[in-house]
Amino acid sequence: MAGYKRLDIEGDNLLVIEALQGRSAIPWQIKYVIQDVHIMLNQVDHVKVNYIYREANMAADWLSKYGYSLLGTLLGTECCT
Repeated sequence: MAGYKRLDIEGDNLLVIEALQGRSAIPWQIKYVIQDVHIMLNQVDHVKVNYIYREANMAADWLSKYGYSLLGTLLGTECCT
């Protein structure tokens, strides 16, 4: 995975986070996605996966929705204001 040595993953979907941590059964709807993620994560030396409450993730949620709303009109070199 691009030579990364350490990867910290945070998410507000408890089902996905617990599936990535191996703490719960993986629902069939996301089984293959989780398996693919595990394959990629095995290429990283240290991986930390944490659940965060949705309220603590509001800035990231807003940013992702804003980026999606641009529909590809923003170039990677531009900055949002």
